[in-house]
Amino acid sequence: MIGMLPGTELRLYCDSTIICKTVDDKNKVDFKGDITSLSDAAVQAFKVLGIDAQALSGPWEWTYNGKRLDEIRRQIEENAD
Repeated sequence: MIGMLPGTELRLYCDSTIICKTVDDKNKVDFKGDITSLSDAAVQAFKVLGIDAQALSGPWEWTYNGKRLDEIRRQIEENAD
């Protein structure tokens, strides 16, 4: 949705040492060998941190170059108007 190439590294907002990599141009990522959605990857990442979360917004929890994916999407949409 925001034009990221497969293989782009994303970092968890609350712990930038936790990463996943994009596998397509939609919302699929590779998190520790599991191909899943951004949101599920965020839930899995929080479990690594010892936090039990049932559901999370992937675009809000993952960042690219220090910016939340949700923020990047909003900027793209604003610039398209």
